[in-house]
Amino acid sequence: MHCVRMMASIRCRLRPVRRCSVPPPARCWPASIRPGLAGLGFRQLAEQTRARGVRIIGATLPPFEGALPDTPLDNYYHPDKDVLRRQLNDWIRHSGTFDAVTDFDAVLRDPQHPARMAPPFDSGDHLHPGDAGNRAMAGAVDLDALFAGDAPGAP
Repeated sequence: MHCVRMMASIRCRLRPVRRCSVPPPARCWPASIRPGLAGLGFRQLAEQTRARGVRIIGATLPPFEGALPDTPLDNYYHPDKDVLRRQLNDWIRHSGTFDAVTDFDAVLRDPQHPARMAPPFDSGDHLHPGDAGNRAMAGAVDLDALFAGDAPGAP
């Protein structure tokens, strides 16, 4: 019940200020409420996780240019979203917030077109990895980092 109320509350706060023909999640949001990195809460999440003796592994977001073609969400990709994705990935890699980082962006991106997923890893919708992409992601996870001793700062 609490979850349902919370989700309703979130939906109310995220209503766009103008009507738009674009369906969510690619809805037309005013610039003043577009997401940024400041309020994402990753540091707090990492601190709370470590306080319970659990290691936290950050993972970068893979590229998604051209995502969801020929669907009602075929405008899901936007260059502004990719700028935010690249900023977030840079922060994940270099902030020191996580005990380790798995770089799915580096694993899945097309070296010839870094804003897109490499064709062998793409499921076909340019957003989700296929079987080969999932295998590559699994292979990129450093199990030693995942299972290494106690989390720093754990009680």
